[in-house]
Amino acid sequence: MSWLIALLLNGLLLLAAVAWLRREARVSPPALRRWLGPALAARLLLTALSAARPSPDALMMTRFAAALTADLRARPTEALGPLLSHAVRDGDDVMRLYPLSNSVFFIKLLGLLNFASLGNYYLTALYLSLFCFAGCWSLTRVWGRTFPATPLLAPLLAFLLWPSVLWWTAGIIKETVLLGAEAALVALGLPLLFGGRATAEATVASGANAAAPDSQNPVQATPAGITSTQMAPASAASLPAAPPQERLLEWLPGWLPGWLLGRLLGIVLLSGLAVRMRYFFALPLLGALLIVGGAGWLTRRGWISAGRRAQLALTLGLLLGGGALGWWGLNTLLPPDFLPQQLYRQYEHGLATSQGRPHLTLPGLVPTAGSMLAHAPSAIGQVLTRPWPGESSQLSYVAAAFENLLLLSLLGVAAYALARGRPGRLPLSLVLALLAYCLLLAAFIGLSTPNLGTMHRYRAMLLPWLLVLLLQKVRR
Repeated sequence: MSWLIALLLNGLLLLAAVAWLRREARVSPPALRRWLGPALAARLLLTALSAARPSPDALMMTRFAAALTADLRARPTEALGPLLSHAVRDGDDVMRLYPLSNSVFFIKLLGLLNFASLGNYYLTALYLSLFCFAGCWSLTRVWGRTFPATPLLAPLLAFLLWPSVLWWTAGIIKETVLLGAEAALVALGLPLLFGGRATAEATVASGANAAAPDSQNPVQATPAGITSTQMAPASAASLPAAPPQERLLEWLPGWLPGWLLGRLLGIVLLSGLAVRMRYFFALPLLGALLIVGGAGWLTRRGWISAGRRAQLALTLGLLLGGGALGWWGLNTLLPPDFLPQQLYRQYEHGLATSQGRPHLTLPGLVPTAGSMLAHAPSAIGQVLTRPWPGESSQLSYVAAAFENLLLLSLLGVAAYALARGRPGRLPLSLVLALLAYCLLLAAFIGLSTPNLGTMHRYRAMLLPWLLVLLLQKVRR
C-alpha cells in the first residue's frame, strides 16, 4: 500500500511539475524563457551535491521524520495527535520544544513528504528544491512584468543564480522552504500592490527618458513608478485605463471575485508557511509589504502626492510607525528585555562554539535594548563584509570573501548612481521598505549569530532582496 500511495503521489507531482514548466515556458518573455533550463539545471545539480553530503541537522531531522511517518502509517486514525503535538519522537529519543518551533514543524513537513519519497533522502530534497525554484521563478517573471523598465537580470540573478543563495536553498534545509514561500508570496502580492499602474508609469518614464537627456528629463530625478509633478498632466493623459483586476479592487469588500479569492488564499497559506519556518524573518517582510500597500493606497486615494518628497516622507513615516507598533506589541506580549536577552544568549553560545575560527565580534555587547541598538551598525557591517579576504585559507571562506567583494562592488555602484541622481526604476515605497527589511534582518543576524557558517546561511535569506535593489543599475 505504501508503494501504491507513493506512486500515485509522485505521478501527480510529476504531472503538476510538467504542466507548470510548460506554462512558464509559454508565458515567460523570451529574455527570461531561455534561462528556465539552465537555472533549473543549476538548482538540481546543487541539490544533488547537497544531498550527497547531508549536514548533521538534516540527518537528525530526517531520522525523526521517518519515525513520525511510521507512526502515522501505524495509527492513521490518530494522525492529528502527532501532527498537532509540540514534540516528535524516535523511540525513546524525544524532541520537545516550544509551540512555534520551526524544527518540529519542519520535521512534520518532512514526515508528510515521506509518504511520496518513501524516506528517500534525494527525493525529499528534490521536492523541497523544486518548490523553492517554482517560487523564485514565479517572482522573477512577475517582477519583470510589473516593473518592465527595470533590468530582468536583477531578479534572475538575485533569486535564481546567486551562488550562496542557491547553495543555502538547495536540499533539506529550512531556508529552502522559507525562500520559496516568501518569493511565491511576493509574486502573488505584487499585482495586488501595483496592478497595471507600476507597469504603465515605468513604461512612460522609460519612453520619456529615451526622448530627453538626463539633465533635462523631469522623470529622471524621480523614483521609478512615481512621476514628478512637472509632468503629471502629460503622463496621466497617456496612461491606459486600469486593468479589470485593479478596478475590481475598488469594490472590495462588497464583491470578491474568484481570481482574487484564490490569490488571497494563496497569500494566507504562504504567509503561514513562511512564519512557521522562521517568524523573525517572515514577519518583517509581511510588515514591509503592508507598508508598501498602505503607501500605494493613500497615494491612489489622492490623500498623498505622488511626488518624490511626499512619497519619501510617507514611507518613512509608515516605517517608523510600523516599527514603533511592532516594538510596542512585542513588549506587550513578552517581557521588556526578552528580545535583547534572547539575542545575547544566542550570541554568547555562538561565540563559545566559534573559538579558533573566524567569527563576528561585538566587544562590549550586553543584553539591553540600548546596547543592541548601539552595536547594530557594526553587526550590519560585519554581516555584509565578513569574512574578509585573507582571513582564512579554507576554500569556503575564500569563496565567501570573493562574494563579499562582489557585493561591496554592487553597493558602491548603487551609491554612485544614487549620488548622480539615478536611483533606479522601482517605486520608492518598495525600495525603502525592502531596504529597511534587509537592514533589520542584517542587524538581527549579526547581533545573534557570530558563527560565520550559520551567519552566511541566514544571510542567504536577505541577499535576494538586497541584490534585487542593487542590480537595478546593470544593463539589460
